[in-house]
Amino acid sequence: MNSKKSIILFFSLIIIYFLQGSLYESGSLISQISLFILILFNLFYLFKIIKIKNNPNFIKIWTFFISAIILGFILTGDYKNDLFISQLKNILYFMTAIYPIYYWSSKGLISNIHLRNFALVMLPVIIVSFFTSKSNLQIEYDRENVVNNTSYLFVALMPFLFLIKNKNLSLIILFALLAFLVIGAKRGALIIGSVNTVIILFYNLKYMQSKNWKARMRNVLLFTIVFSIGMIYLSDIIESNSYVFERLENNQSTRPENYTALFNNWYNSTSIHHILFGYGYYSSPLYTPEKGMAHNDWLEMLNDFGLFGFILYAVLIISFIKLFKNKWPIDLKYMHITIIISWIFISLLSMWVNNYMNIMYAILMGYLVGNVIQNKRLLGK
Repeated sequence: MNSKKSIILFFSLIIIYFLQGSLYESGSLISQISLFILILFNLFYLFKIIKIKNNPNFIKIWTFFISAIILGFILTGDYKNDLFISQLKNILYFMTAIYPIYYWSSKGLISNIHLRNFALVMLPVIIVSFFTSKSNLQIEYDRENVVNNTSYLFVALMPFLFLIKNKNLSLIILFALLAFLVIGAKRGALIIGSVNTVIILFYNLKYMQSKNWKARMRNVLLFTIVFSIGMIYLSDIIESNSYVFERLENNQSTRPENYTALFNNWYNSTSIHHILFGYGYYSSPLYTPEKGMAHNDWLEMLNDFGLFGFILYAVLIISFIKLFKNKWPIDLKYMHITIIISWIFISLLSMWVNNYMNIMYAILMGYLVGNVIQNKRLLGK
């Protein structure tokens, strides 16, 4: 299979998987087959990149991190527990997706256009998924106002906006994403989306392309008009969704209790093994008051994999941050910044490692890291 067909297959499998629950039944045979094929597809490219000389440290640490999780599952996982299996599938689906994109990017086989077009196709797919999820939640909880976790997908689309050269189109899509974040009423997603919005607006204004000052002023004027219309539209959305303000003002989350329980469980352990290597794969729900995930990667790593997992996770993030020194085009520099911000905030406020939705970030990360190799090859290094 040539690279063009492989790229189409890769993105098609992702789109098919994200259509579950809206186009076809969630968890059906279609979704499981697409997930299984994609993971195998990704692992095939893992073996291909082993042949690449001087792979960046980030890719090596990323692979070691995945291997550590798999080993933890093998040694301590409950094979009969569907939740254990489900979490592992989420992790593999998200984290292995970096390999094919990294390979294609390092070889110069994939471009900004591929990623931009994928994001534009995914936007309506995510919107449909968002409303499907909202409708299901309203039926489940028998109320109009619900919190929609799918909101994080709109945040994940934000870094793709740097690939859209038309600043006004980028701005229109940005305000649409913000509107869905408000409707979704997910506080963590709103916080991350707001921070990323400031960065995107700054980038669009500072690097607005123009051949002369008149053209630049015309672009700024048009940008201002689009921005003003967007603000009016967003204000109307906010005013008609008072629930989001109730969520922001009333902090009734039980997460602080979960955080405390996990940290105390690890800190008060008398076992050196538990302190160094934790209580085992996906053990956090056993020690939280709600018997669920704590929504904090750091505490879950500490509890599940001890100091070893905590430090390894920190090294992984630091290795990605250090890539900033590479000579990317300015749009990729800003994309890198928004991914870092999203990763850190999501790891603190929600779930990064265990959430299949973060495959959107893995795609961009693979592209960025592969671009480093491609640039070095072009420079003859």
